[in-house]
Amino acid sequence: EGASSISTVKLYPNPANEAVNISFKVETAGQVNITVMDIQGRVLAVVQDANMAVGNHNVGWNVNVTPGLYLVTIKTAAGIEQQQLLIQQP
Repeated sequence: EGASSISTVKLYPNPANEAVNISFKVETAGQVNITVMDIQGRVLAVVQDANMAVGNHNVGWNVNVTPGLYLVTIKTAAGIEQQQLLIQQP
């Protein structure tokens, strides 16, 4: 814990149905890759893949998957943060 350059990851709303906000703080500027995966680890969406500055960020994702349980993965050079996301019927 603490090795990751990402902190205070929040997904809201969660459960979600149409859109999700992924909010987080970047502690060390650099490449940030955000993906949505199913439980089998298949990447279904790349939400963001960009160089990001230090500070608080909020990235929106328009849900385009069927209802179920997913993992939102935020990857940086320093590590990985993962959070579960439940998608419900609209």
